[in-house]
Amino acid sequence: MGSIPLETPVRPSVLSDYYEVIPPFPDELERAPLLVISHEKLSARDPVEIERFWQACTTIGFFYYDLRSENSKPSGQDFLRAADTLFEFMPQAFDVPLEDKLKGRVEQYGTSMFGYKAKGNSIVDKKGTPDNMEHYLLGCRDILNLSLPDPDTGAPFEGRHYPKVIVDAFPGPIRTFNDLGSETVLMLCDILSKKLGIAGDELVKVHELTNNTATNVRFLKAIPRAEEDVNFDIPSLLAHTDWGSITILFNIIGGLQVLVPEGIDPANPAEGWRWVKPLPGHAVINIGDSMVKFSNGVLRSNIHRVIAPPGKQSQEIRYALAFFQRPDNDVIMSPMEGKNIPKTVAEDEPENPETYVQWMMRRALSWLKKKEAPLSDEEWKKTAGTEWKREE
Repeated sequence: MGSIPLETPVRPSVLSDYYEVIPPFPDELERAPLLVISHEKLSARDPVEIERFWQACTTIGFFYYDLRSENSKPSGQDFLRAADTLFEFMPQAFDVPLEDKLKGRVEQYGTSMFGYKAKGNSIVDKKGTPDNMEHYLLGCRDILNLSLPDPDTGAPFEGRHYPKVIVDAFPGPIRTFNDLGSETVLMLCDILSKKLGIAGDELVKVHELTNNTATNVRFLKAIPRAEEDVNFDIPSLLAHTDWGSITILFNIIGGLQVLVPEGIDPANPAEGWRWVKPLPGHAVINIGDSMVKFSNGVLRSNIHRVIAPPGKQSQEIRYALAFFQRPDNDVIMSPMEGKNIPKTVAEDEPENPETYVQWMMRRALSWLKKKEAPLSDEEWKKTAGTEWKREE
């Protein structure tokens, strides 16, 4: 296998002209038909924009989110600036010696799922092919200094290890991004709650950051393969649905693809993989499996994956930044009561529904690389999430 020299990259920025510096996203690629939802209009509860938001959440489960506004609460521009700061910061975080990063391996911390995931520590197909991405999963309770010290050692964050450069940034730029992500998600939950006819603020309350929650800020990095080794048939991150509630993603280099359901795209009604082109000043938001459970299937989480960036972008380091909102660990994973939530019970609904943390860990352990042997078809299907039947 060939190798390429990795020069210090131009620091990515979601606000600057970085999009004009990197190789262009190829125009000829077939793109997912995502609606562009305005944060400014949605925060003002514009009824037309709410209907468009609802359409996106119930059909494809993905949409672009235009944050280019100061006239909103929370401020879209503040969110962009917070993301911009962390894009500048991420290379420093990943440049930490591997030995230090591995002290915080995510798999050693049980049900928290926080810490560092090394490249190759999860699988991308049923043959057991290792992934090409490394992650930091930064727990919101650690960021907010709400987690307790380890009872035996007194170490902070319940004994979880993060590199010092990251811990030093918790009170500043990481918390700013975390708080703005939470404010945005709670606003979206409030709108979805009303559309689902849920009385009170139950949907909002189970997503508050002060809960016992696995909500996290995530740094992601994919190292490019040598040009002759790029293979678009091998994902960097396996096809899956998110097991949380709402994901807010910022990225500049392409690679994200959505499995567009049949009949959604008038230009091409067949089911198939479509590219999601990064747009300046926009996040990409998607609905996760928890919302599918809470809405009894009204809301849609959609299968997606990350593959090698297209065209000349394949030779760029791909950084991505995300806010993964998850519900309270102790909430029961079953439909909520709402006027617009069906009361039917799915055939595969367990007699004793799991708590979120039980449900999350079952999902997580299905894709963490535990063995070299190939997975059975049934084992592989389980890695994709609650929506895996759409692939049959």
